Formats: sequence, structure tokens, C-alpha cells
Amino acid sequence: ISGPQISFVNNEMSHDFGQIRPGSKYNVCEFNFTNTGDAPLEISEIKSSCDCTRVFLENDKKVYAPGESGKILAGYRDTDLGEMIKHIYIASNDPVNPVSELAIKAVVVGAVDFEPKNLSLSLIGENGDCPEITIKSLDNKPFAITGFESTGNAITVNFNPNETSTEFKLTPHVDKTKLSGYPQGNFRVSLSRSDCELVSGTYYAPPRFTTSPQRILITNADPQKTIVKTINVKSNYGENFDIQPSLTRKGIVRVTNVQQIDSGYALTVEINPPAQRNRDNKMFSDNIGIDLKGITNIQIPLNGYYPGVLIPLSEKTDGECKTCGPVRVDKPSMSKYPRKFLPVQQ
Repeated sequence: ISGPQISFVNNEMSHDFGQIRPGSKYNVCEFNFTNTGDAPLEISEIKSSCDCTRVFLENDKKVYAPGESGKILAGYRDTDLGEMIKHIYIASNDPVNPVSELAIKAVVVGAVDFEPKNLSLSLIGENGDCPEITIKSLDNKPFAITGFESTGNAITVNFNPNETSTEFKLTPHVDKTKLSGYPQGNFRVSLSRSDCELVSGTYYAPPRFTTSPQRILITNADPQKTIVKTINVKSNYGENFDIQPSLTRKGIVRVTNVQQIDSGYALTVEINPPAQRNRDNKMFSDNIGIDLKGITNIQIPLNGYYPGVLIPLSEKTDGECKTCGPVRVDKPSMSKYPRKFLPVQQ
């Protein structure tokens, strides 16, 4: 097959760091590749599956002549204990492999452990139904709590940085107003130990209302064909509510039916892709507004792509990093390594 071709040296497409300490900063590896095709190789995007993994092209070089080699550098830092697998995606003009996938692996072992690592919270319970967090030394060496932070400052903790112990029981305070704005995130505890400077966990509080899907993605859009979708709007706390769909911003979407279901409503919508104005017009967008009367307004974004358009890597969500939160990647079926999944809305 003629054209550019990205080939990794010795077919090495994964790297195992082995055992590392949580929060360690110096886990760096490289992936070497060569353009083994007969046309220039252009790398349009390089993306890691989450912020734990920093990736970039050496010298930020994106075009490689036939026979020319390049290097992808990956730096890995994690704060959660256990076996971890992260993914790297390289989008290029290789006609056979337009998106290549790499993987890095590690086992994060620490001198300090804590529970619970995942906080199940509530927007209506007292103090968000947040439990205590117990942090203890695994080798009986004392340490101090030197910092605490959380997404959106939704969770705070009082601590004495001058106090040392082999075990601490932290009593978090949950700001439910901030929690409603950041219902999902992470918390990080800084420690005085040089061999374990940071531990982190996640928290999640179901929002008062959820929609499924949370956004709509249309591929290979045909202006001659109407697409029918169903949107569910539900209360996560058993609340009764009324809704009123509003006109969409661009009129691409029309709500044709509203039916009451358990804990909410099901909306039937018709999507009519607009005609493609010219070759440079690769996509269209709109917003579906749903007014929860007297409570809030929900916006469901719609992105549509015309045939032959390469969809950006950031368009899909398929997993979750314990440290970083939701993971944004492309083509989950490509994965050669196990990972935890969240529902993918098609």
C-alpha cells in the first residue's frame, strides 16, 4: 500500500515501569517510530488517556519524510495505589492505521495507604453523607498531613501540619453548594514523607438530575435523512418535577414527543442535519434546551460530522482515571489492554 506508514521500532508499543512510588515524578519512557511509507507522514494529534500521562513529540516535530524516524516521549505520575494501565493515541495520515495506540503500565506501591479511596456523597444528606478518611503508615514511620485539596474546593479538611503520627482520621467538611457545581472530582492529601508525598482519591455525588445521553454525536450525517433519538431526563433523588423543552438555538433539533417515565421523562427528538455548505464545512452543532420548571435549565450539546471527516480524539468518553477523573479517548474497541469502562453514549 502506497502512502505514509507509521511503524514502531521492534513493534514496541507498550512500556512497563514496574513498581513505582505514588506521586513520583521521574517515570519517563520513549517510543521510537519510523515512517516506512513512501510519502510524508503527518501527525495531527497526540493524546494521552488522562492527565496522569504527559506525552509529546520530540522537538514538537509533526511531519516526517519517508525513512525518517521520530520519538514520542511519555512521562507518568500517579497517586493511586495498585496496577495501572494508561493509553496514548497518535492520529496521523497513515491510511492503514489513522490512530495508533500505545500503552504504559505500572504498579504503584506506597508506604502510606488510606480508606476510603472513593467517597460516595449526596447533595441532600447532612455533610454530603461524607465518611471519615483514615490514612496510615504501612511501615510504622510517622508522618504529617501538610495539605488537602479537592476539585472546586467542594471538600475541605482541618488539619495540623505540625502533628505527626502513624495514623490520622480526617473529618471532611462538604460544601453542598460547591458540590452541586462539582459533583464528580478528586481529593488529594499531601504528606511530609519524601517517599510518599501525595495520595489521592475520587468522590462522586449524583447530580439532582441527569440526562442520557449527556450529549449527542452524529457521524456520517446525511442532510436527506432525519435521525430520531431518545433523551431521558431523570431525578437521582426521587424529586417530582415538570419540564418544558425549549426551541433549539439553530433549529436543527425538534422535540416531537414527551412521555413521563419512572423518576423523569423521555423525550423523542428529530435531528435534521443541515446541508453541507462547502467542502470546508465539516460539522454542525446545536443545543437542546430543557427547562426544569422552577429548578434549573439543562443544555444538551449536539455535534454532527459529515461523511469522510476525521472525528477529534476528544469526542468520546470511555473510562475514568482514579486520579484525574473522566478519561477522554477515541475508539475504545482498539484497546489491547484491560481498562474500566463508563457507559459510552452513541
